[in-house]
Amino acid sequence: MGPAHDYIILYNASSCQISLLNTSTGRKVVLPFLDISMPHPIWVGPDPIKSGEPVVLRGNSADFKTGILALYHPIEREWVVIEESFSLHYPVAYFNGMYYVYNKKTGVTKVIDTVTRKAVHVVSPPHEDDYDCDAIVDVTYLLQSGGDILRVVLHNNVLLEADCHFHIHRLNLQSGNGEEPCWVKISSIGDQILFLDKDNGFPLSCKEFSGFRGNSIYFIK
Repeated sequence: MGPAHDYIILYNASSCQISLLNTSTGRKVVLPFLDISMPHPIWVGPDPIKSGEPVVLRGNSADFKTGILALYHPIEREWVVIEESFSLHYPVAYFNGMYYVYNKKTGVTKVIDTVTRKAVHVVSPPHEDDYDCDAIVDVTYLLQSGGDILRVVLHNNVLLEADCHFHIHRLNLQSGNGEEPCWVKISSIGDQILFLDKDNGFPLSCKEFSGFRGNSIYFIK
């Protein structure tokens, strides 16, 4: 399962053993037992064992009735498990101790504090969701990019192969005017580059990789 920064996730379905493997160095880190089916990485830092940053996975319960978010803290060497009634295919993101889950059916994004395991914000979809588009298929992504949570929607015209475009919103949790958290439409992502597959995505900064142009999206059509 992966990729996740410098590591991929190894999952043994028979023993439920989960490991981190650095494919460049060959280093393998065996993680404690976790009762989870089909774990997928959300966040794995460049060196989670030395940095102390959590390894964040998502998956399903053994009976596939409940979605699971699991955080492994290298310092405590134990898993913190949060159960939510969401589909494994719902877009999710993790940043700075907060877990973001987008509900495809309602368009609502739930922000969960991984310490208290409670939802601290419930964010309604942006008003711009009623796009004037014909024959489209929407794919929604949640991404942490440059310290912001982005909601990226790919509009894909099934009749015109070349007709694809994106709408991007940034999550504003602190308006300063006592207003509810909301999505703010943006027209630029600065020096960030977004890489998207059919379900997931991750950002990079063009400042760290020569030859790439910022404010760009690479995606699988």
